[in-house]
Amino acid sequence: MFRLIMTIGMAVLSVYFFWRFWRAFRNLGWWNLAVVGLLTVLACSRYISRFLGRHGWEDLSDAVGLVGVVWLVLLFWFLAIGLAMNL
Repeated sequence: MFRLIMTIGMAVLSVYFFWRFWRAFRNLGWWNLAVVGLLTVLACSRYISRFLGRHGWEDLSDAVGLVGVVWLVLLFWFLAIGLAMNL
């Protein structure tokens, strides 16, 4: 249940990040779709890491998990700074 809540939180923060990104860079065209794909993969990185670990890819699983944790930290910093700037 905790993983689901964390994934939903990461997805919501990723949507907020994309919304802010899109407002800042509207003229990127199809690159916005690439950003959406990347954000989707990053939001699901905990599940991807677990899947890789179950199928014998422990090193890759650790790397994906680390990228997911770093992304989560960056999202929280982005949220904190964004909220502080909006206030």
